[in-house]
Amino acid sequence: MLRVSTRQDEVGVTLKVEGKLAGPWVEEFRTRWAADSVTYKDRPLVVDLTDLTFIDAEGTGLLRTIYQAGSKLVGCGLMVRSLIEEITGAAGGDRQSKAGGLLSLSK
Repeated sequence: MLRVSTRQDEVGVTLKVEGKLAGPWVEEFRTRWAADSVTYKDRPLVVDLTDLTFIDAEGTGLLRTIYQAGSKLVGCGLMVRSLIEEITGAAGGDRQSKAGGLLSLSK
């Protein structure tokens, strides 16, 4: 299951992603992100992955696309930070997600 909530503040707009970004939920999130990107086109868009629990290769690809389109990816926890580093090209990407295409994120 995937839950996405939108929060606006004086700095920009945050999409908070909770649960699994895999299978049919990837397309659901793609649709939501695309709509919010148009609605809030003049404001910085941040994707908060703190409560992401699982992601597959397609979900990782979508987050890479979102990052390349100018959105910022944020989150805490070792696994989420590793995922963000992998997507943004920072040092220290997670070997498991690169090798298997699946990443289970548990707290």
